[in-house]
Amino acid sequence: MKTAGVLFFSLLLAGCTSHEAKRIVLHPASTGPPGYSRADDTGIFENDLLRISVRYLDRKHLPVSSPLLDRLADEGYVVFAMEIMNKSSRRVIFNPVHTAMMDNAMGYKKPLDYTALYLMARDTWKDTGRVLSPIKNLYYDLSTTVNPEDRVKKMLIFPPPDAGSTRLSLVIKELYIGTETMDLIIPFRIIPAGD
Repeated sequence: MKTAGVLFFSLLLAGCTSHEAKRIVLHPASTGPPGYSRADDTGIFENDLLRISVRYLDRKHLPVSSPLLDRLADEGYVVFAMEIMNKSSRRVIFNPVHTAMMDNAMGYKKPLDYTALYLMARDTWKDTGRVLSPIKNLYYDLSTTVNPEDRVKKMLIFPPPDAGSTRLSLVIKELYIGTETMDLIIPFRIIPAGD
């Protein structure tokens, strides 16, 4: 039964990825919700307690050389570099489970976790550990705690946005600052990439 579940998940994941996906470029929107601003190629949410900056990474700006990241870029996956800076005196806790990428074509995507990346690597390369090791600890997978006056920067990796979408937003819910939570949105424009 376990093998059937893994096979079903692999087929589901393969069905969600199109080798024909068009390459795109994302730019931060010029305007957004309260707390949002843009600085060059980075979308920023900032208040008195924290600063979250999100930048789209195309293939030439990926943080490490990785055949898996190259494959994801070729297949239209969206890779963000997200930095969380804790300006408060309390701990900030980010859980990617409460994060989504929503586009204006009604697409709703969750970030890839270790299991999804492992299955993708396993289906393509024999030495899965060697393929995954360059990106180990470089992407948000589980809850991340950012201590007061500290910062954490990692990647968020999403399946490609739905065809026909022209805008998308990174939506973060239940971001903990001490015992309180907040939700925030960082909007982007989608631009087809030239070949």
